[in-house]
Amino acid sequence: MTDSHSTRLILPAMRLHMGDWVYYMAYMKIQDIEARVRVAEEIHKSTRLNDMIQRQLSKRAKDIADYLVNQPQRLFNAFVIGVYGGEPDWYELDVRGRPDLGIGEEELNALNGVIGFLALSGAEKLFAIDGQHRVEGIRVACKQSDSIGREEVAAIFVNHAATEEGLSRTRRLFTTLNRYAKPLNKMEAIALDEDDCVAIETRRLLNEHPLFKERVSTTRSKSLPVNDRGSITSVIALYDALNVYYSYRSARAWNLYKRMRPVSSELERWRARSEQLWHHVSEAIEAVPAYMEDHGQTAASQFRHAAGGHLFFRPIGFEIIVKSIKALENEGLQTQEAAARIGRLPLELDGRPWRGLLWDSQNQRMITAGVNKRLAIQVMVYAAGGDIARLRTTPDELTSELAGVMQVSPNQIELARL
Repeated sequence: MTDSHSTRLILPAMRLHMGDWVYYMAYMKIQDIEARVRVAEEIHKSTRLNDMIQRQLSKRAKDIADYLVNQPQRLFNAFVIGVYGGEPDWYELDVRGRPDLGIGEEELNALNGVIGFLALSGAEKLFAIDGQHRVEGIRVACKQSDSIGREEVAAIFVNHAATEEGLSRTRRLFTTLNRYAKPLNKMEAIALDEDDCVAIETRRLLNEHPLFKERVSTTRSKSLPVNDRGSITSVIALYDALNVYYSYRSARAWNLYKRMRPVSSELERWRARSEQLWHHVSEAIEAVPAYMEDHGQTAASQFRHAAGGHLFFRPIGFEIIVKSIKALENEGLQTQEAAARIGRLPLELDGRPWRGLLWDSQNQRMITAGVNKRLAIQVMVYAAGGDIARLRTTPDELTSELAGVMQVSPNQIELARL
């Protein structure tokens, strides 16, 4: 192996076939990716289109570099690399007549020509068809760490012709790979992510905590099905509430933090914060112990029904309450006092201040607009004695906004304190 892009490179590989593509799956050093593989070029003739692609790639390069440098359990999918020009050669291994391998003659014949070495002369032009962001991240990471370049990745090589037909064929492959490489949806990420501290704690709560074990809907959306009469909330609502409660950095910095699995002591700290939150919420909100005493499939029916019910038993309300507790904690209150203050507020949806703001009593449904949720948090924090200046509003501004959203006169809005 060599890190020079102008010398010969020998890669252990397999020769494979799918559809009308013949391609090679090869072993490759990261330093050779960094030295030899380009991005964006040759996919479009237009310089502007290539520049646009390059700008999008650069936005994520640092994040991927951070992953490479800081994540011990790092792993990449295979790169898909287009090849044109130069003189690549394929040297196949003849595995026939090898009884020592313990493989039957028929199987050996099938493997013949599949395993071998792909030799790149160094004159080829290589560009990433799939893996552009990772190539850019590798370039950044290799400047930060010499050892990264010695690690190995898988690469799929496909032939590219620098003709109009070839360009079209390569662009089609580019879009097809990205179209069908569908990312995990949020529910799948919560179920599988072993780096995100919020996902890890959410799963623990679902498995162990008496308030949530066998009591949370696994619907793919945040909202609950109309016929769900037992769940306290949804998995996504629980994750989102906990995510807000945990976060203590800018949104970008927090999302970056969640990409790296914390050490055990940090995970234990997050777990302790979560346990403290739900312990005090369960003590402060009277409906919660009553719900927990009922282990039937309709345990939530007295708290969530056609007339509205209790705010905590609606996914939106669940999140609003946790966000409000967090806002009060940010003012210096202990979790117990913050939860106690929220628990003393009126929390029935069909009463003030929620009717018309979060609850549409005429149509018997929740009002889910983002502005309504923001105003509901401000109302709750104000009612609990909090400083809403921290939420970038004043009592007069809040009153005016509430009147506009609820379509009533400002003198009909009453902001009450505990």
